[in-house]
Amino acid sequence: MLPFKKGVVKMSVDSGAVIIPFATIGIYRPFRKGVIVRFGKPYKAKEDLKKSAEELREIVRKLLEQ
Repeated sequence: MLPFKKGVVKMSVDSGAVIIPFATIGIYRPFRKGVIVRFGKPYKAKEDLKKSAEELREIVRKLLEQ
């Protein structure tokens, strides 16, 4: 997984919105089953954008491992 960029975190901090982390597992094929989407708990970003992006990345990594 690549490092997260800070754009979403910045928009979350500026607007006060929470981020709903999610992970997609599997390969998408039209009209077939096989993709799983896992959602995490809402995440409230902090003013430290780099730290928040790293925390969010860790949450998504854990969702991928479940």
